[in-house]
Amino acid sequence: MTIRTTDSDLFSENYVLRLPGAGGGERKVSLLEILIPSILLLGAMPFVINSMLGLRCLMAGAFFILFFSLRRSSAFPILALIYLSILGGVRRNLIPIMGEFHVDPLLVVIPLTVGLIWFGKLLRLQIPLDNPIAKVRAVLLGLMLTIGLLNPSQGGVTVALGGAMFLVIPVLWSFVGRDLGDRKTLRTLYTIALIIAACGALYGTYQTLYGFTKGERMWLASDPNYTSINTGGAIRPMSFFTSAGEYPSFLALCCVLTVAFLLSGRWWVLPFPLLLLAGMFYSGVRAPIVFSLMGVIVLWSVRGRSMQAWVPRLALAALIGGAGLIYGVKSAQNLALSPSQESLVQHQVEGLSNPADPTQSTAKIHIQSAFYGVTSSLQHPLGLGLGTVTLAGYQFGQAATNMEIDWSNMFLALGPLGGIIYLLFIATTLWCAFKVWHYSRSFATLAILGVLITSLNAWLNGDNYAVAMLVWFSIGALEREYVQLFGAKRLQPIHRGSASTAAPVQ
Repeated sequence: MTIRTTDSDLFSENYVLRLPGAGGGERKVSLLEILIPSILLLGAMPFVINSMLGLRCLMAGAFFILFFSLRRSSAFPILALIYLSILGGVRRNLIPIMGEFHVDPLLVVIPLTVGLIWFGKLLRLQIPLDNPIAKVRAVLLGLMLTIGLLNPSQGGVTVALGGAMFLVIPVLWSFVGRDLGDRKTLRTLYTIALIIAACGALYGTYQTLYGFTKGERMWLASDPNYTSINTGGAIRPMSFFTSAGEYPSFLALCCVLTVAFLLSGRWWVLPFPLLLLAGMFYSGVRAPIVFSLMGVIVLWSVRGRSMQAWVPRLALAALIGGAGLIYGVKSAQNLALSPSQESLVQHQVEGLSNPADPTQSTAKIHIQSAFYGVTSSLQHPLGLGLGTVTLAGYQFGQAATNMEIDWSNMFLALGPLGGIIYLLFIATTLWCAFKVWHYSRSFATLAILGVLITSLNAWLNGDNYAVAMLVWFSIGALEREYVQLFGAKRLQPIHRGSASTAAPVQ
C-alpha cells in the first residue's frame, strides 16, 4: 500500500523515503516505512519512561521520522520553520517537567535531517555548480569542512560538531531551497512566517507586561552570566524563540516581508506591520529596527522602472526613512505601558537618537569588534575553527570568541582566506538577487531580496535557528530562480515597475 498524492496537494510528487545515496530509482513512500520506526519508538517507551533524557530522545526520534519522511515535500520547510521557531520556548517550558539539557536531542533533529539530505546529494554527485552562488558556496563549504571543522585550535570533537551544527547546517539549507523553493512554496512559507511573527510579537509583549513562566524563569536563573538579555532594570523578551536576539531579528525579517507583500498588491497583510514594529521596539534590541528600515528602503528603491532610477530612489528613501525613524523613536518614548517597557523604550530612544554617542549607543563598539575579527585573523592564517565562534565554544570549549557579525566571525573561524571567500559569497548572492529581480519582477524575488538585505551581517548566525533557516532556504530559492532565468537562454528584463507582474518563468 502506498500513499498517493496529486499535484494539487501540498505534498509534492517526489514524496519519497530513501536512504541517502541508495541506488535505484525514486519510489513513493510506503506506509510500512513510517509505521515500522514508529512502532519501534513506541516499543522503547517502557524502557525509558523513567528517564527524562530517554523521553527526550523518543520525542526527537518521532520528529526525525516525520521530517525525514517529508524531506522531498514542500511541507518539510514549512513544518521545519514552525519547529525551529518555537523550539526555544518549548525547551524552556519543559524545564520544570523534564529538566534542562544543554546537549538536547531535540536540537539535532533538523540538523540531522538536512545533513542527511546533503550527504545523499554528495554520494550521488548531485551538488550543483551551474550558477555563481553555487560555485562560491562550494569553495566556502570546502573550507568549512576542512580547516574549519578539523582545526585543532577549537578544542575537542564536541566543539567541532557543535560548530558544524551552527554554521554548516544553515549553508546546507540552501540545497533544500534549491530543490523545494518554488514560488508557490515560498509564498506559503513567507505567509506562515508572518503568522509566526505575529504570534511571537503578542507573546513577547505579554512577557514584557506580565513576566515569564516558571520554566522561563528557571532558564534565566540557570545562567546568571547571560547579561545580553538584560537592559537596564528590565529583561528583554524572547517570546518563544531561541533567544532575545533571534526574536526581534525574526520580526524584522517578517516586517520587510509584509512590505514585499504590500508592494505586490497583497493587502491582507496590512494588520501585520504595526504589530511587528511594536514587538521590535519593545524588544530592547536596536539593530533589527535599523536593518528592517534598510530592507524597506531597498525594496522601494528597486521598484523603479530601470536600474538607473534605483539610485535616486534609494537616496530619497534613505533621507525620508532616516528622518522618519528619528521622529518616530522620539515620539514613542512616552508609549511605555509598564515599568519594564519604560526601561526598554528608554534604551531604544537613547541609542537610535544618538548612534554616534558611545555613552548611549553601542554602534561604535560593534564596528570596532567587527574589524577586530578581521585584523586578529592575520595572526591565525588557518583560523581558529568553526566551534570557536559559536555557542559550542562557550559550552564545551576552553575559549570562545564571537564578534556578533557573521563575516567577522568567518575571518576568525577560517582565517583571512575563508573570510574573503565568505564576503565574496555575500557579494555574489546579492548581485544575483538584484539581477534576478531586474529580469523577473516577481514577488518571490522581491521577498528574497528583502530577506537578504534585512539579515545582512547575520546570514551565518546559526544560533538563531529559524532566522538562519529562512535566510538560507531563500538563498537556495534564489539559485533556483537564477538557473530558470539564465540557465537555458538569456531573457530580456521587464521594465514595468510592478512586482506583481508575471515573470517569464513560473
